[in-house]
Amino acid sequence: RLQAALEEKAALAEQLQAEVELCAEAEEMRARLSLRKQELEEILHDMEARIEEEEQRSSVLDQTKKRIAT
Repeated sequence: RLQAALEEKAALAEQLQAEVELCAEAEEMRARLSLRKQELEEILHDMEARIEEEEQRSSVLDQTKKRIAT
């Protein structure tokens, strides 16, 4: 009976260790993904700003072309 309890305890300890390792790996992955998300959001913000600048330049160019044409 004691032997069975010790074996069960060892099995549970092994299972707990495996779950702790999986949890740590998941936390590391979450941190990496969070960082990558932040990087992508910054890239998106920069691209949106560049698009807005290009739209303004295009508008100015169109207005200039219209003035020249008239």
